[in-house]
Amino acid sequence: MKNSSIAIMVVIIVIVIGIAAFYAYQPPYMNNTNNTNNTNNTNTTVNNTVSYTVMTNSNPALGTFLVDSNGRTLYRFTADTTGNATVQPATACTGTCSQIWPAFYAPTVSVPSSLDPADFSSFVRPDNATQMTYYGWPLYYYFNDTAPGDTNGQGIAGKWFVVNPQ
Repeated sequence: MKNSSIAIMVVIIVIVIGIAAFYAYQPPYMNNTNNTNNTNNTNTTVNNTVSYTVMTNSNPALGTFLVDSNGRTLYRFTADTTGNATVQPATACTGTCSQIWPAFYAPTVSVPSSLDPADFSSFVRPDNATQMTYYGWPLYYYFNDTAPGDTNGQGIAGKWFVVNPQ
């Protein structure tokens, strides 16, 4: 009887640990662990004392580019259609593409003085998800960027680029 009680306790502990591990897992593009694959990462502009939705980062090869509040790089896709005051943007990244390039969205925009919140907007994608735009360009993450400041998506297929704030 005592052995079966111990076995039941072990099973319960394993289940609890499994559940905790499941909920603790974050996809790679949302994970802030260090990644040494990107040697150009030079975080010079991110200000962690103020909580901004979008800020800037820079590195010697790419100059200044947009990042989210955790320092994750934001990208634009040249196959997208930009929006303006009268025309909604249109994303060309759907299906499998949207798994590799997840849409960036924040319900409110807070930016440092070097950026203008009026330059940001949002739209509803074909999959009914909301996506943020900058100057009408839909904004994305790249799933292989695993650490703040990574720019592994830069130049992929000649169509994906970090977003220069100018």
